[in-house]
Amino acid sequence: YEHLSSFIGEVGNVRKTRDSLKGEVLFFGSDSGAVAIFCRSGDEESVQKALSENEFKTITTPEGKGNPNKEIESSLKQIKELESKVSSLEEEMANWSEKNGRLLLAAEERLSSQFEVLSAPVRVATTEHAFLLDAWVKSDDAESVVTTLSKIASHVEVEDYQPSHHHGHGHDENHEEPPIAFNDRNVSKPYELLTDLVGRPGYGKVDPTFFMFITYPIFFGMMLGDMGYGLMTVGLAMLLKSKIGHTDSGKLASSLIMYIGLSTMLFGFLYAEIWGFEIGATGDHAPPVWLAWMDVFYHWAHHPHVTLPFNVELAFPFHRVGSNMVDLILISIYFGVLHIAVGFLIGWRDVTKLHGAAAGFFEKGSWLLVLFGGFAAIYGVFAAKGHTSEGYLELLDTMKNVGGIVALVGLVCVCWGLVKYEGFGAAGWMIGVLEIVSLLSNTLSYVRLFAIGVVGVKIAETGNKLGYHNFEHALHELTAGHDPVLNIVLIIGTLALWLGVQIFAWVLGVFSPNIHTARLHFVEWMGKFYEGSGEPFNPFGGSDQYVEP
Repeated sequence: YEHLSSFIGEVGNVRKTRDSLKGEVLFFGSDSGAVAIFCRSGDEESVQKALSENEFKTITTPEGKGNPNKEIESSLKQIKELESKVSSLEEEMANWSEKNGRLLLAAEERLSSQFEVLSAPVRVATTEHAFLLDAWVKSDDAESVVTTLSKIASHVEVEDYQPSHHHGHGHDENHEEPPIAFNDRNVSKPYELLTDLVGRPGYGKVDPTFFMFITYPIFFGMMLGDMGYGLMTVGLAMLLKSKIGHTDSGKLASSLIMYIGLSTMLFGFLYAEIWGFEIGATGDHAPPVWLAWMDVFYHWAHHPHVTLPFNVELAFPFHRVGSNMVDLILISIYFGVLHIAVGFLIGWRDVTKLHGAAAGFFEKGSWLLVLFGGFAAIYGVFAAKGHTSEGYLELLDTMKNVGGIVALVGLVCVCWGLVKYEGFGAAGWMIGVLEIVSLLSNTLSYVRLFAIGVVGVKIAETGNKLGYHNFEHALHELTAGHDPVLNIVLIIGTLALWLGVQIFAWVLGVFSPNIHTARLHFVEWMGKFYEGSGEPFNPFGGSDQYVEP
């Protein structure tokens, strides 16, 4: 129009934009934020100012003429046709990917490998009459490398790497360490994924992968410990294997989940727990009829009990939320002491190998004196309460005194190690005392092996009480002919509630114990010996993931 200006676009707040406009304007707005504003040509400056203050974004209007309703109808029809075409193309792409995707990845992988091999000459140092190739090779492959290269080279030499023996935590920046290749493994290979999360171990250091293969499923199973959730976790592992098991990482991830699922089933069997129900229990904890038959496993075993040292009692079944709760707390703490001790032993070995026996003892071995001495002293104090046997009290008193002396000697050695070998100087005497408090915190952190599981059980029990037991009651009332409409609604509602709580408890049970188990390994345990300073070994030409040998 000659005397009319238009503004069509989007704003952040339609109402605020409308209120900020001044003068005679024609305003149209929608809930989506789209606006259309018309004003006299002389008032367009004030409208532009108001729009700029409200994050106005211009929408370019399409060219056209005729009835707007018909134009809109035609555009909507075109949009629908295009959406249908997009959906058809996406389905066609998915089918093509399912049929040819792995072949395409394999071809890309093979071509990339060949390209790296064919472009190898650019990596070789050459002169007019010679060439030089310097590379890292795995020790197991050294002989075959020499044999192969000797056919085309006049001089081939493989030299074993010798790590530098320096004290303290500083590293020689000019000293290149070799990349790290994992040992050939079978059953424990999935736990390489966890090791790679914190970096490869330094050259010559202990690889924690096999240790985690043993302790990671145990800790996870102790926390989740439910046959039903373990079965669901195994099902998840099988699903992942069918979807991504053709890749190396997918295969390892599905196997890792399979391991923790099986461990969850095993500990659930020991705990006599399935989907929050306790086999053999009565009242609100009692399992439904279709699960009560499992009680035969526990009656057949005649409920054996074994009393172990340090006031630990093992039973079958082991009721972690009932009669054996205190035992599980003690076992969690004892696991913490032993797990941390293994970490210090590994660190002792690594430091001794690099820097000598004295450095190994004062940097790592002395912590074992503090750990076991402090444990004996604390146990001697707390275990004496409630006992009247003079012989046993005398033993506890000896543990308290000797343990306290050993812990004190260990503290002095720890401080000296910080001063002498780890470069803290005089401040090491104060830092050593603070580190003792940190060690106590690390040990008590293992109580989460008990606490996380109990929380999960209580969530499942709440769902069983509010959901499943009310579902059974409503089902009984319906079969008895009482209030059919009301009871059908209750059956649907309570069953949905029970299934929802079970799924929530399982999802929480998969993620939360994994996080806490990873923390116990990465922080409390590996912090005692591990430095993820190694670089992964990437062989020349790459490794095959999609190309079959």
